[in-house]
Amino acid sequence: MGGIETMIRDFALGLDPQRYAAAVAVFRPGGQLAEELLRAGMSVTSLDKRDGLDIGLVFRLRRHIREVGATVVHSHNYSAWFYCALASAGLRDVRLVHTEHSRVMPLARRRWLERWLSRVTRAVVAVSGDVARSLVHDIGVDRRRVGLIANGVNLTRFRPDDVARRAMRTALGIRDGAVVFGILARLVPVKSHKTLVEAFGQLRQRIPDAHLIIAGDGPCRAELERQIAEAGLGGHVHLLGEVRDGERVLNGLDVYVLSSVDEGMNLTLLEAMGTALPVIATAVGGNPEVVANGETGLTVPALQPAAMAEAMEKLARDRELRRAMGVRGRARVEGAFSQRRTLEEYMSLYDGDPVHAWQG
Repeated sequence: MGGIETMIRDFALGLDPQRYAAAVAVFRPGGQLAEELLRAGMSVTSLDKRDGLDIGLVFRLRRHIREVGATVVHSHNYSAWFYCALASAGLRDVRLVHTEHSRVMPLARRRWLERWLSRVTRAVVAVSGDVARSLVHDIGVDRRRVGLIANGVNLTRFRPDDVARRAMRTALGIRDGAVVFGILARLVPVKSHKTLVEAFGQLRQRIPDAHLIIAGDGPCRAELERQIAEAGLGGHVHLLGEVRDGERVLNGLDVYVLSSVDEGMNLTLLEAMGTALPVIATAVGGNPEVVANGETGLTVPALQPAAMAEAMEKLARDRELRRAMGVRGRARVEGAFSQRRTLEEYMSLYDGDPVHAWQG
């Protein structure tokens, strides 16, 4: 389940029930998000979206908004924003809040449409300064309408757990003293797992007992499997597929590595820091806003396996540095990226408070 779906799930389950009751609508039935919410007793409605532009969905969504008596409609990313804006148009007691999770493609039609959408939206929220800059400078959204609310982490769920650490390593046959790197992300081109595996191959020439855990699935899996086999890394790279207990996987690591070529604000990066892991991340998108380079982790250029391997070696050889960075990372998340803080900031918007305009 991706970061947006995780955020929606955590919001639906984390809202103060004395103030708001959540009803979730999804474009299509099935999927892990709907399954987890239904299992938790939440209301989930499929809008049965057809391929391409589905005008009928506007009317189905408008009817759903009225049936549940919604006072706030919260959309996530472009397509949902478009349909929610049309469906809620003219409903006087409904406030539309939108969250943009990644930088926007500055296509001419997209620029025009998103500027119009922003004018009919109560608050437009960017998850990072990088995304806010994209909305204001690339798209032309009035900066007074754009707020910044960072993603937040459930710090009760994502915390250091020695029992989970030992169990994870035992299950994979990794000895106690080995240094383990890992990533939890969909196997898609933007995450650039290829760069990470190449960097890990270089690292193993210098630290033969290192291991790499890759959790996630997606269209790049077959290509990744070939790369691992051709590099002779099969015994040290562990492909777990899609996992639902990311906290268990994170606790099995010594260092979290994010190799993306673009990011809005990566939620798993924050979860890794919440688990008191030092992190290595590419200096793209919102990553530098999360990782204090040299303090909570290391940032490296994207698509540069040699630079990534050098950073991995630095942390692999210095246990005390890993520990100190992990402690500082956990403290940073507690102070600036907690789920409770994020929820409170959004509920303030739900209550009708004005958006705090991005000042970048």
